[in-house]
Amino acid sequence: MYINILAILVSAIVCSFLGYFWYSKKMFGDTWMRLSGLPMTPADPVVAKKVMMKGVLMTLIGWVLSAWVLANVIALMGTDSFGGGLEVGFFAWLGLVAPAQIGMVMWERKPWKYFWITSGYQLVGLLVTSVILALW
Repeated sequence: MYINILAILVSAIVCSFLGYFWYSKKMFGDTWMRLSGLPMTPADPVVAKKVMMKGVLMTLIGWVLSAWVLANVIALMGTDSFGGGLEVGFFAWLGLVAPAQIGMVMWERKPWKYFWITSGYQLVGLLVTSVILALW
């Protein structure tokens, strides 16, 4: 079973940039911050920058791990098409991410809009990752 490390790294970087765009003011950033209860402006810009850098690094590491797992699933299934990649990504989201996110939204009493913003990012990221891995 061959796992392409470069494809894993590329997909993780792509999904990290996707997150940067997804949570920007141009997309869902302001709404997500309001719904999550985070302050719109940080109290201490120096601390905020450190938190941001740590978040970027941890997001990248998380996507590397997700891509590695998906690469193994895709290799085991023998998936090598765009549609197959979409299928793997969708079912990974449906069976693993969506239930956890639903539980989080319910227990934290967040609105469903919060679920669709956070879970939507995960869905798109898993679809992109799975397609990259399947086609590479």
